[in-house]
Amino acid sequence: QRAVAMAVADCVEDGTIPADEADDLFISVGVFIHWQAEDDAKIEKFNYAATKEALKRAVAGSPTAKEVVAAKKTAKHPFAVNNE
Repeated sequence: QRAVAMAVADCVEDGTIPADEADDLFISVGVFIHWQAEDDAKIEKFNYAATKEALKRAVAGSPTAKEVVAAKKTAKHPFAVNNE
């Protein structure tokens, strides 16, 4: 939760999310933490980076709907056992 909160706060602070719009926004973040993950610092670092990157992309409108549809058939999960 801290990583997500810090990423949102940092995005407001750096202007990614305009401060005058921040009070009117709803941000929902789903975070998966593998049950065998043991390094709390790494978990926080990765979740912070992922949240911040997702927010920056969302504000920039990237990827576009057209790009998502075009890449749909080639999308793969980086950790999936079977990427077929």
